[in-house]
Amino acid sequence: MKKQSFPWSMQFTHILYGLYVDVAVLLFVLAFWKKGNCIYILAVILELGAVFFLEQSMLTVFLQGKSNWYLPLALGLNCVAFFINAIQRKKNEKDE
Repeated sequence: MKKQSFPWSMQFTHILYGLYVDVAVLLFVLAFWKKGNCIYILAVILELGAVFFLEQSMLTVFLQGKSNWYLPLALGLNCVAFFINAIQRKKNEKDE
């Protein structure tokens, strides 16, 4: 019996899985999107980047036992998105 596999490397497969998760999260967010919240677009993009690099970290670091820069990058993107959301909420509180 012939072994079947993708014609590319596992790293490329992991990248495809990460992009799939990002698209699924993006479609979920767009389902509840309100018009006029343009500042949140940047935060959503940063969160999608965080999800992508967190997924890459889980597939490489935890499975192979190696350390890399995926997890710190995911945490950094998540923190930047958190601060953007906090600034926007403060701005909205002042406007009300």
